[in-house]
Order: sequence, then C-alpha cells, then structure tokens
Amino acid sequence: MLGAHLSGLISPFPVFTLILAAFAHQQQGANAAIRFIRGVVLGSISFGCFFLVAGALLPVMALGWVYGLSTAATLAVNGVSLLLTQQHRLATRRPA
Repeated sequence: MLGAHLSGLISPFPVFTLILAAFAHQQQGANAAIRFIRGVVLGSISFGCFFLVAGALLPVMALGWVYGLSTAATLAVNGVSLLLTQQHRLATRRPA
C-alpha cells in the first residue's frame, strides 16, 4: 500500500527497536524494555513531526528556515508529550 520506496524507508524502525529492546530486557529486565519501547513510541511522534513540517515547508522556504522551524516544532511536540506523560504518571501513581 505504501510502495516499495516508502516501505523500505520505514522498515528498519521496528527491527532496531526490537533488537535494542531485547538487549535492554536481557541486561536490565522487563521494566527497562518496557520503558525503552515506550520512549521509542513517544519519540516517534516528534520524529514524524520533524519530517512532516520539513516536507511541507521545503518547497516554499529556504533550507535553513525549514530545518529551524522543523526543529522548533519537534521540540514543542516532544515537550508536550513529556508533559502529558509526567501528568499521567502523577495521576496514576498509587498512594504509598
């Protein structure tokens, strides 16, 4: 459905995630592997945001501005996801 070119570009991500999660699990246990995969998933949102903004702006802006704005959007999305994750963690924390 995505075509050979796009499929080839995105195919390494599950592979490297699986390999690194297996190493984290072997070295530090299941909780480390879970935290690693959660971080990769959350980081992928910012990663996708960078390329979405860059792809949209490349045809209409200079290269320096495109990468600057893409980086700013990535940092903003990453900051929001971090904030939401911390709020969720605090809201679901069980009293001791």
